[in-house]
Amino acid sequence: MRLTNRAGLPDAVFEALKHKEYSRGDADISVTELIDSPRVRILKKLNDDKIEREAETLLAPFLGTAFHKAIETGTKTGTAERRLSCHVSGWKISGGMDHYHDGVITDYKTATCYKVSLDCPNGRIEDYENQLNVYAYILRENGFSVTEAKIFVLFKDWNRRSFSEAVKKGKIFVPYQQGGYPEKTWAYFKVLLWGAKEAQGYVEARVRAHQMAKALLPLCTEKEIWRGNRCKSYCDVAPFCTQFKEQSKTGIMKKEII
Repeated sequence: MRLTNRAGLPDAVFEALKHKEYSRGDADISVTELIDSPRVRILKKLNDDKIEREAETLLAPFLGTAFHKAIETGTKTGTAERRLSCHVSGWKISGGMDHYHDGVITDYKTATCYKVSLDCPNGRIEDYENQLNVYAYILRENGFSVTEAKIFVLFKDWNRRSFSEAVKKGKIFVPYQQGGYPEKTWAYFKVLLWGAKEAQGYVEARVRAHQMAKALLPLCTEKEIWRGNRCKSYCDVAPFCTQFKEQSKTGIMKKEII
């Protein structure tokens, strides 16, 4: 992938955005890739040398990286940025857990209020839950116990006016009860921790889906395209995707039904 700077960001900022510390090493797939669309992953591999991304689109994720780095260097409790791997169906899966201590996994996120106000009407942020339970699976496979999974979310766009309006409407975010606007600039809550067999079944199914995609490229599901929002503005491989091209022509998005 080639990073462009048409917006004219300062050189220091542009160079910082180009810098990458993360690598999955010799693993076949990372946890974030595993829980995401097989179609997107395959198209990224096939078109990596053609993909362009404007640097300014990485500014928001860059803030999240800085947030993680501050926690990693500042925490004195437990282990921060623990990277482990395991093998499933012939593939090596690699995952970097933000923090692990006494059986508790904690993941740190920066997110928009949209993520909890509109994207999880039942108070369940599904991709967070999937990610932490795959981490839990990898930890167990490496001999660590997991008794709890938690998320700390720092909201980038929280404001008091929106909060006050949400209070009047009775729409305040309560994890695993109801979606709504967060009551503070941050939220810290437990994520539903699956049983060991359920986590194993999910991981094995996701590995199979990604392995099969190499032979027969599947369509993205409705969840994977974020109800169409991802394709238009947030997907690097949209220019190479026939599923998106068909939507652009017909206005109808074909998607895999699961």
